[in-house]
Amino acid sequence: MSGVPIVAVKIEHYCFNHSERAPKETMPKTIDIAVTIKGAWQAAEMNDKVKVATSGDCTSLVFSSYFGIPAEIKLTKAQ
Repeated sequence: MSGVPIVAVKIEHYCFNHSERAPKETMPKTIDIAVTIKGAWQAAEMNDKVKVATSGDCTSLVFSSYFGIPAEIKLTKAQ
């Protein structure tokens, strides 16, 4: 794939509770992390935890993170 730029994006989210009291036991929730990058990109591989939408010269990525588990996607330049 000469001449075709590839971008790898990895988002990690960590949340720690450093209170002096014992932490409450609660169920983790899925959080969405939105990222906008310059250029028209498309997913090189499908990932159900990342939504990709291109509009004009920008691409929006929405990562769904559960319990701080990283989500990763490889992007290729849209044609």
